[in-house]
Amino acid sequence: MVLVLVMASLVLIPRQSALELGVKEIFPIAAMIVLLVLGLLELRHTSQTTRRPYVIRTTVALVLVIVAVAGNTILATGRAVGLEILALCCLLFLVWLVINAWALVVVLADETSRQQTS
Repeated sequence: MVLVLVMASLVLIPRQSALELGVKEIFPIAAMIVLLVLGLLELRHTSQTTRRPYVIRTTVALVLVIVAVAGNTILATGRAVGLEILALCCLLFLVWLVINAWALVVVLADETSRQQTS
């Protein structure tokens, strides 16, 4: 969520060109890519049965990042539609993060209830 906040905050810097904003947006987007790839690599250490939902969620997030990269590239060329794509990606990231947080809470609640019945 911090990276989404950083991406949105960079837009608020006054008197910057589209190219300058595009260059600044590279850093949080690159950080997202690194974190998602590290997450996928970490999944190699989990069992095959529990891995699938995490791989799906991480892959969807990577697709969103790729769309953000495309929007950032379009923005850096000076076209306003790139900023709209980035804004949409930020909103989708927030929704996706809430869904993932909810999934984590549900999984933890299931695991806790299974441990209490055992």
